[in-house]
Amino acid sequence: MKKILQEKIDKHLQNAKQLVKTDVHEAIKEYYKILFLNKNHLQSYQDLAQLYVKIGDYSPAIACLQYSYSVKQDILVEDELQSLILLKGQSLLEQGDVTNFLEGTEFEQFGYLIDFTVPSLQKANSYLLTNYLNYTLQEVQKVIANDPLNINALLLRGKLYWAQGKIAQGNSDYWKVYSMNPELQEIKEFILYITPKIQKLTNDAKLYLVQRDNERCKLNVDKGLELDPNNVDLLLLNAYLCRINIKYDVSLNLLKKAYDQQPTNEDIKKQLAITYNEMAQVMFEKGNYEDALTLLNEALTFKPQDWGILVNRGDAFKYLGRLKESICDYNKAYEIEKNETVAQRLAIIHHSFGVEFFNKKQYQLAFESFDKAIKLANSVDILFKRGKCLLYLQNPQMALKDFEKVIQMDPNHYEASTLVRQMTSSTR
Repeated sequence: MKKILQEKIDKHLQNAKQLVKTDVHEAIKEYYKILFLNKNHLQSYQDLAQLYVKIGDYSPAIACLQYSYSVKQDILVEDELQSLILLKGQSLLEQGDVTNFLEGTEFEQFGYLIDFTVPSLQKANSYLLTNYLNYTLQEVQKVIANDPLNINALLLRGKLYWAQGKIAQGNSDYWKVYSMNPELQEIKEFILYITPKIQKLTNDAKLYLVQRDNERCKLNVDKGLELDPNNVDLLLLNAYLCRINIKYDVSLNLLKKAYDQQPTNEDIKKQLAITYNEMAQVMFEKGNYEDALTLLNEALTFKPQDWGILVNRGDAFKYLGRLKESICDYNKAYEIEKNETVAQRLAIIHHSFGVEFFNKKQYQLAFESFDKAIKLANSVDILFKRGKCLLYLQNPQMALKDFEKVIQMDPNHYEASTLVRQMTSSTR
């Protein structure tokens, strides 16, 4: 049976090859007789494709090669198929055909704006007219690789991305063109189309944030950034959501992207300062004070008058043993905001200096340090130490007053009570 079948195929094949020279249409019929006997006779499909090309009928030629390639992925067949598709497209281009491959999508209006006469995109447009978008994209990518500022290529690639459902990438190409030529009519239409969508998503995201529905807020932010990946309001919202989820690096990158666009925007500076400050707190908890200091320095470049960040940097200096720099930051913070938090830290630093001077028997300097500390935080311990400095400075009357104040604050203070008794008994 197989032998008989093969004999019939060989006979039709012989007839077809003879007819090719005299009657192409009859030769085509012979090949179809072969395919009736064996639908997977791949050579017949490839020969048929050549015959159809010979009579200028590209569609069935392409169909034949497509079937052949679907049965066996032969790279030579694929190359021939791509060449045929290009030939068909070039033929359609010469005839002045146009197409809107975005028809039925939300971007349909932009499909009518393709310029099929652009010389640099002739090959890409040929593929486009045959609706082979992958080949079209390959050609457009080649054009952009050679000329990254080719506006027509960028606009076409944007449309191709839209057609593939890659909305963010498509929008990104349109924004690139916007940065190059915002007055282009197609770009004006794009802005007109996209702005209300972005505004609604931004407003909804802010509302969800107020309602503490962070999940829906993030959903709207992501959708908005698909439309405009450089939108500052959306970048700020996204950075905030990342920061509260402890994704500091992501948050920082988003903020830097926003800052590059609007370096004078106070909201961006504030967010950057807060993010660096929170990152510093993480380093503090790990005991990495040098890293914390580096981050706090960054924070202060964006908010140099933030007393909280100054206090934190003062703490970092203190833990690193750099007390003079620490007290400098605390003083700056206290000038900005005279509150108990800053006062306590200043008092502690002045107290530390006082103890150091006292141990070195530099009683005047010790007195001055304790005196500054007391004015910031009225502490029993510091008051007592100031009194002792006054004794060493030969000022018993003032020392007595300090010791008496200590007893008023802490009646059970043994040392102060003892000194008061001794000093009062000696003066009788």
